[in-house]
Amino acid sequence: MARDPSDHEKPVLWPRFALGAAVALRVETESVPSGSVGRVVGYYAVGREIEYAVSFERPGSLLRLPEHALELVDDPA
Repeated sequence: MARDPSDHEKPVLWPRFALGAAVALRVETESVPSGSVGRVVGYYAVGREIEYAVSFERPGSLLRLPEHALELVDDPA
């Protein structure tokens, strides 16, 4: 099977934050204040970006956020 010659030019998306990593919210949302710490529970490729599913204990919210809205607090790896 022939490979597309442009395959090597396509960007590979790698999540910056591992599953289970503690991350702080850099932005204010309607349900979670800036600075709140949550855990990464999943991620999605959206075009050329990665969005993260982050679970916050208080107030019990699950948000889908872009990488620039998060800051690493603790990496489980």
